[in-house]
Amino acid sequence: MARTIDHDQHEQMTLRAFAAVKTQGVAGLSMARIARDVGVKRSTLYWYFGNLGELFEAVLQVVLEQQAIFVAGEVAAHSHPIDQLLAWIHGVHRFYGDDPALLPVLIQLWAVGRPAEPEAAIAHALAQFEPLRQAAITLLEDGMADGTVAPCDADVIVDLCATMIDGALVHRVSRNLAVGPVLAHFARCVLEPLRRPAGPGTDARADGGPTARTTNLEVGPHAPTRARTNADWLEED
Repeated sequence: MARTIDHDQHEQMTLRAFAAVKTQGVAGLSMARIARDVGVKRSTLYWYFGNLGELFEAVLQVVLEQQAIFVAGEVAAHSHPIDQLLAWIHGVHRFYGDDPALLPVLIQLWAVGRPAEPEAAIAHALAQFEPLRQAAITLLEDGMADGTVAPCDADVIVDLCATMIDGALVHRVSRNLAVGPVLAHFARCVLEPLRRPAGPGTDARADGGPTARTTNLEVGPHAPTRARTNADWLEED
C-alpha cells in the first residue's frame, strides 16, 4: 500500500532529521541513529524516508525551497536586470552564510546517502535550476530590448552567474575562500559593463544606477496577478 504523507508533516520531519544530522555529524550515520536522535521509532522514520538517500533528497528539496524564498526577497528589492542578477548571486551566498554548517553537512549527507548514485541528485538539482536559468535569460533579453542592458549573449552571462555562485560556494567550503572580493571583481568586470541607464519608471541614483521601480514586485503564491515584471524570473524557481 502506497504511503500517504501530509506535506507539512513530511517537511517538519525532514527538518528535524536534518537538524539531528547537523548536530551529531555524519560519522556512523544510520536511519537507526537518526531515529534515536530525533526521538521517534525507526518504523516512524522509515514511514517518511525509505533510506538515507530519500532523506537527502527530501532535505535538498526543502533547502532549495527555502533558498528560493530567501533569494526572491533579495531580488524583489531591485528593478534593473543587472541589480537583480547581483541580488541573485549575493542572495545565495547570504543564505548559506547565515548557517555556515548547512552546505558542508548537505554535501556530506549527499555522499553518505547516495554514494553510488550522484546522477540522481545532480539531475534533481538541474531540474530545479533550469526554469530559473531560462527566466534569467529572458530577464536579460528583455533588458536588451528596453535598453537597460547592453547587447550580450544572455545564455552565457546567466551561465557565468550560476558558475560563480556554485564555484564560490564549493571553494568557500573546501578552502575557506573569502568570496566577497571574488564576487565584487566579477560584478565589476562582467556585469557592470552591461548596465545601461535606468529606463522608464526608474529614478537614477547618485552613482548612476537605478533605484527600485514603484511597480509592486510582490513575490510568492499570494502575489496578485499582473503583467510580467523583471522580478518574475526568480519566482519560477
